[in-house]
Amino acid sequence: MSVWFAYTTSEAFPAIERAVLTSDPGASVRRVTEPTTLRELVRLAPAGGVNAIVGPDDDVISAINLAAAIVADGCAARVVLVCNEVSGSVRSRAARAGIDRVMDEIDLVEAACAQPDADVEGVSMAYVGTGHPGPVNVPVVPTGSTGVHEPVAQAAVASGAVERKEGSGAIVAFAHGRGGTGTSTLVSVAASIAAGWGMRVAVLDMDLCAGNLASMLGVGNPPDLAALVSKPPLTPESVMSCAATVSNGVRLFGPCARPEFAETISPLVEPLLMTLANEHDLVLVDTPTTCTDGVAQVFQACDRLLVVSDERPGAAASATRLTGLAQRLGVARAQVMRVSNRCDLRERESPIVLGQGADAARAFRVADGYEDVEDMIAAGEAAALAELRCDFVDTCSSMLAKTLVELGRLPQGEEAHAAAEYTEPRTRLGLFARIREAS
Repeated sequence: MSVWFAYTTSEAFPAIERAVLTSDPGASVRRVTEPTTLRELVRLAPAGGVNAIVGPDDDVISAINLAAAIVADGCAARVVLVCNEVSGSVRSRAARAGIDRVMDEIDLVEAACAQPDADVEGVSMAYVGTGHPGPVNVPVVPTGSTGVHEPVAQAAVASGAVERKEGSGAIVAFAHGRGGTGTSTLVSVAASIAAGWGMRVAVLDMDLCAGNLASMLGVGNPPDLAALVSKPPLTPESVMSCAATVSNGVRLFGPCARPEFAETISPLVEPLLMTLANEHDLVLVDTPTTCTDGVAQVFQACDRLLVVSDERPGAAASATRLTGLAQRLGVARAQVMRVSNRCDLRERESPIVLGQGADAARAFRVADGYEDVEDMIAAGEAAALAELRCDFVDTCSSMLAKTLVELGRLPQGEEAHAAAEYTEPRTRLGLFARIREAS
């Protein structure tokens, strides 16, 4: 069976699918909605195991560049570029890039109207280019100790597109431009706070290689998230089988048991997030410092992106780079919030600049919990920490509540509404008071 992935518009996809099936009736054709997803699907599949179609796209140059990048990766059996109007310069650029074929959208319409056995001149998709005598079957990925038997590309096809239901839970992602900002601590405590408010909470640890949310939440041996690849199609039941339930009802997903299988999750990130949102009131995602294709999908799917930083030198520059990247991935400025962690509330606020236009972003300050917070997190007692009354928990609760208010997801309850109305103490210690305190 030939496998084709097409990055195209929803309007053009039926014609593309029909064109492929006209020449190769047994083919599997799947539309993907993000260029990074298409490239990752092709790259993770065995070399020569899948085919790629790019376009039509309003931005012809971007379409050519994407098709050329897939060719350069060297993993696709065939790469086809579809344009609204094929000019001589487009054909010339495509030829130099090594793209197998350039097609006009009009040809697709003719192919879509043809009978399955008809020979439509110039639109044979299954035998594009040279050196490919026939349809290419997708070989199976060698079986590993994690039980991954199906090829990644087939698993992604089988997972299908998961539609987000009306009234589904909010997706809030936490990101940081440098390590050591305490982002995972914020996620683990925020999840426990939300669970205390009666919310059904899912936590996704996207640091699939070395995530430590499990230890913070007191989970000794979480299920392997990579097992999803061997359980197509992706369903609520298969997803929940990979969950670790924390004592307070929080469900944890991730990381992978073996780091070498982390990349196999990338094609499943978007449907996984949609499934989690459909099954929970709140989805909190902890992302690593490195922005992988999977992390990019998180940014694009989340309802709010909280960029976490601290007061260390270089924090502003890291936050600015990360925010700029998020905006280039399509995250609207209104979706970005900034969080300054480990703050001394007695000091005057010094908001971190997150790049051009970021002054419109909401800003939160979370108090420094010092050694007490670090000790409890290290002991896996995030849930117990969330029940304490201290500046750290109060400010963390306020950050979460005000984010949920913006999304219209704040639950009913006295504690949640009190957190939404929390304001920082305005009392500032003078110089001599600080000296007396220090002594």
